[in-house]
Amino acid sequence: MVERGAALNVQDYQGWTPLHVTSYIGDTNAVKVLLRNGALSDVQDYQGRLPLEIAIMQSHVDGEDSVAA
Repeated sequence: MVERGAALNVQDYQGWTPLHVTSYIGDTNAVKVLLRNGALSDVQDYQGRLPLEIAIMQSHVDGEDSVAA
C-alpha cells in the first residue's frame, strides 16, 4: 500500500492513523515501514494520544523502546 501512495497520516473516526493502528496491534515491522515512508509519529488521536502512547498502553514497548525509533 505504501508503494502505491497510500495516505500515511489520514485519520479515522477516532483520530487514528495507520501508525496508531500498527502501534496498537504491536506490528513493529509495519511501524518501521510507515515511519521510513513518512508517517508522522506526532499525530494525536481525538483523545490526545500519540502512537507511542498507544503502544505503551498495549504493553508493546517499555521505557527503552520507541515507536519513533
